[in-house]
Amino acid sequence: MLAGEISGCDFDGCVFENCDLSGCAIKESVFTDTAFNNCSMKLVKFRNTSIKNIKFSGCRITGVNFSACNDSFFSAGFKDCDLSFASFDRKKMKKTTFEECLIKEALFSETDLSDSVFGNCNLAGTFFGRANLSGADFRTAFNYSIDPENNKLKNAKFSPPAVFGLLDKYGIKIEG
Repeated sequence: MLAGEISGCDFDGCVFENCDLSGCAIKESVFTDTAFNNCSMKLVKFRNTSIKNIKFSGCRITGVNFSACNDSFFSAGFKDCDLSFASFDRKKMKKTTFEECLIKEALFSETDLSDSVFGNCNLAGTFFGRANLSGADFRTAFNYSIDPENNKLKNAKFSPPAVFGLLDKYGIKIEG
């Protein structure tokens, strides 16, 4: 396990394989066109760090506050990752792809996820509040509960039976 801190580093075109960065403080650094494969990044603490075109695959990224990353050029993609308890509050994440991810009890408050894809993602307990979900694709996502009165959903895509997660706030039962 790598403990401690990464500070003031630039990583461009790097690949991190099977690394354990759990609990590490990553500050004032830049990650560009970089891949993280099968890494453990539990409780990583970002501060003033830029994430530009980063691909996470098979990573455990639980409890990470991505809101603490720099806003400019923030772009990432996630495949087969555990993003439980992560926070993406107020991030601009247009066209972000989440594939086969566990996104349990994560926070997307005031997040711009327009045209993003949640392909076969488990969104149990995840909170979307005042988020822009316009054009987002939830057709294969499941276990979500999204308040249509508190989020922008124009042209978002849903499919049954998970689409009933849009009605959770009303406490109604749908049978049949």
